[in-house]
Amino acid sequence: MCRLEGGLEGPIIGILVDKYGPRRMAIIGAVIAGSGFFLMSLVSSIQIGPFHLSAFVIFVLLYAGWMSIGYNTGFGHASVAAVNAWFIKKRSRAFAIYSLGAGGSGLTVFLLGFIVNDYGWRTGAFLAGVGIFIIVIPLSLLLRHKPEQYGYLPDGLPPTIATDQGQEHDPDTDLSSSLDNDFTIKQAIFSIAFWMLVLGTSARAVAMTSVVIHQVNYLTNVRSIPLIHASAALGAMVTVSLVGRLGFGFLGDYIDKRYVLIFCTLLQAVGIYVLSIVDNMTLLWVFVIIYGISYGGAIPVFMAIVGEYFGRKNFATIRGWMQLCHVPSTVVGPVYAG
Repeated sequence: MCRLEGGLEGPIIGILVDKYGPRRMAIIGAVIAGSGFFLMSLVSSIQIGPFHLSAFVIFVLLYAGWMSIGYNTGFGHASVAAVNAWFIKKRSRAFAIYSLGAGGSGLTVFLLGFIVNDYGWRTGAFLAGVGIFIIVIPLSLLLRHKPEQYGYLPDGLPPTIATDQGQEHDPDTDLSSSLDNDFTIKQAIFSIAFWMLVLGTSARAVAMTSVVIHQVNYLTNVRSIPLIHASAALGAMVTVSLVGRLGFGFLGDYIDKRYVLIFCTLLQAVGIYVLSIVDNMTLLWVFVIIYGISYGGAIPVFMAIVGEYFGRKNFATIRGWMQLCHVPSTVVGPVYAG
């Protein structure tokens, strides 16, 4: 349901990010997500006249509705648009460094797991909300939309750039048209590149979401791997992905991003094959290394290739439409795999 909601709101949030800038939308998203955690810590059934809402229904509405809106608004669109706006030639490595945050979130998960185990999930939800308000919102204030608005150029270039005619651009002028390819929404949607990226990443998303959702259950119930090892493998896979995010992300600025993305996808396929024949711990860790590195590497390269193809001006909106197109694969795929 979270993925469905995120896909449906993608184009709308994308338009708002491109129009009002990432800082404002990141703060709004963080407030929504943080307040959702506070409300979750108070979840209980509600009786309004003849209508009764169970605690489970309220939990689903909060998690898959309200909190999902906040997450997708503040974390899924705004921050990515900010990175894309500030880099062109160094875009892939910028996304590589950016993606390390999500890849390194295992420490947060471990901390919350400890809190939930010792103090209960309500306390964990409340403290997660506190963390968003005292950490995420202040950091969101640092986001800036486009470098031209502040007298800079992408990639840290000098404030003025000489043209072929010997003239100089005013640093206050939006140079996106001269420095990058800026597609309109209509041009992007009617381009073959848009649909090739959608089809390719949708197929990849079927495998990726299915592996994440079913991996522990598959390893324990089908391949007879002990639960503690299966769970450790899932956590380790995210940690190992940091190598791929950084390595392939930097590589994307020196080698055609298409080839890097193709290689990562093929390597993921090899990893999934290894997962299908796992019957001992050695093969399990071979899967973790191969799949973790490859799935992590594809993340920054894909974000960078969207910016490279379609530019900076409407980046968030175009990504929003792509996210909407990914809904069938991310929602139906794991069900089919299950």
